[in-house]
Amino acid sequence: MRERITALLAVAAPPMRVAVMGAGGKKVLQAQRPRADEAVLLTQVLCGRAPTRYDALFDDSTDDVLLPPTTLYAEAGVAGDLRPGPAALRAALAPLPEFWPVKAQLPMLPPTVDGRFFRWAARGVVLEAELADGAGFRNLLSADEAEELLSLLLTLRLSGKLGFELSAG
Repeated sequence: MRERITALLAVAAPPMRVAVMGAGGKKVLQAQRPRADEAVLLTQVLCGRAPTRYDALFDDSTDDVLLPPTTLYAEAGVAGDLRPGPAALRAALAPLPEFWPVKAQLPMLPPTVDGRFFRWAARGVVLEAELADGAGFRNLLSADEAEELLSLLLTLRLSGKLGFELSAG
C-alpha cells in the first residue's frame, strides 16, 4: 500500500479545490469532495499517513443514530472514544507512524507553528475546514485562521505535493 501511494504521488499531486466563503465577518473554507483514489493520496499529503481503509473519507456511518458519526475506526491500537475531541484525537493518532484509522476527516498533523490544529471534515459533497477550539472543532474561522490554513495548502502546492486551486464561494 505504502509503495503504491508513493508511486502515485511521484507521478501527480492530488487536486484540492477550495472555495472561501464569508459568513458574518468569518470565513468558511470548503473543498470539493475528492474521488476515492485522490482521497487516499490527500490523506497522505495532508496527514503524513495513509488511511487504514480505502473509503474512510466517505464513511459517515454511525453506531448510534442519536450521536454524530464516529471519526475513528476501532482498529490499529485505537481504543476508547471513537468521537474524540481535539486533544484526545491528537493523543490517539500521535503514536501511529504509518497508517491512521481516521473516518470522514483529514486531520492536519503536526499542528501549525503556533499550535493550531486544523482538520478537513466530510460534509456530504464537500470537505469543510475546521479548527480545534477547546473540547471541539469549529468551522467559522477568523480571517487570520483561514489565511494560515490556506498558506499551508499553498506551501504544499509550491513544493509539488498538492494540486491546490482557490476560488471565492
